[in-house]
Amino acid sequence: MYCFRCGTKVEDNQKYCPHCGADVLEELNRYNYPSSKEQEPNVKSTSHEEQYAYSIQYSFGKEEDLIEAYAGKNYNKIKSSKFSIPTFFFGSIYFFYRKLYILSLSYILISIFLSILTPLLFIIHLSLTIGFSTIYLKTVENRVKKIKQQNTNAGKDTLLEQCRKKGGTNIFGTILLIILFSLVPLIAFNIYKYNKTETIELNVEQNFTIGDITYTIPKGFEKIEYDDLSTYNLYTDTNYCSISFSINDYANFYENAKEYLNETTYTSQNDSVSPMESIIIKNKEWQHLTIEKNYETENRYAMKDSNVMYIIETNNDKEDSICNDYYQQILNSITYKE
Repeated sequence: MYCFRCGTKVEDNQKYCPHCGADVLEELNRYNYPSSKEQEPNVKSTSHEEQYAYSIQYSFGKEEDLIEAYAGKNYNKIKSSKFSIPTFFFGSIYFFYRKLYILSLSYILISIFLSILTPLLFIIHLSLTIGFSTIYLKTVENRVKKIKQQNTNAGKDTLLEQCRKKGGTNIFGTILLIILFSLVPLIAFNIYKYNKTETIELNVEQNFTIGDITYTIPKGFEKIEYDDLSTYNLYTDTNYCSISFSINDYANFYENAKEYLNETTYTSQNDSVSPMESIIIKNKEWQHLTIEKNYETENRYAMKDSNVMYIIETNNDKEDSICNDYYQQILNSITYKE
């Protein structure tokens, strides 16, 4: 049988509960629950499980103590609240804090698919704010029942301790979630910034500057602007020419431009790479490589100046003399800031 005061299992010959010290028979009589010896012959004897269920019902008063232990010190406030202010202001973060992980994740997914300004999401948010107390306490009640099922031989003190341990709040996880939410806008902004392009068709010859270098792009090219990369493309019925200017801020990782080209030039097995050569472009020494691919030719130029690595890359169809003429014109137009 089980002690009706704390729910601890006791042997039939034990007079006192080994956990809480209650007089077992006295507790039986107090709850008017007949022992198997007192039952009439034709009445089915009561099982230990039924006895325990009865004791839990009357000893714990509908599990109120366990639910309060699980919810924590703000239980009474949550129970009496008809409008959850933390839910209204913090939404999924507060759900996570209260260990309502599935609800928190569901709310995040809903927010991804619905804009925060849409009436539907506002209605959902307001409904959760008003109904938080009911949702939370019902969830806690189900979790308490599960804890009791997993600890059938435990006394009330043990069950209370288990509820406190598994319940309460998740402060550390909530801090991590807040940090993650703080990083998401920053990551999204950087992705947007990286992928943002601006295409401008050049109707006239124009000068452009990157770092301390100024160069001239002929009429007919299209300019595509990235963060630290400017690419210029020329499309005709028979030609495709592309030249780009960029700055590598990690120049200090490379001793010189030759080392940079050697370590950042990636080729396939069928590519043919020319020997490294030094060329002079307007009184400055650049390192140059040519990579012959199956259908196109790529040229890479690099110069380290004032701890900044300047890179020029060209790409065009093989044996395209028109592009080469344009590239030479652009390289000859380069000037350096004094």
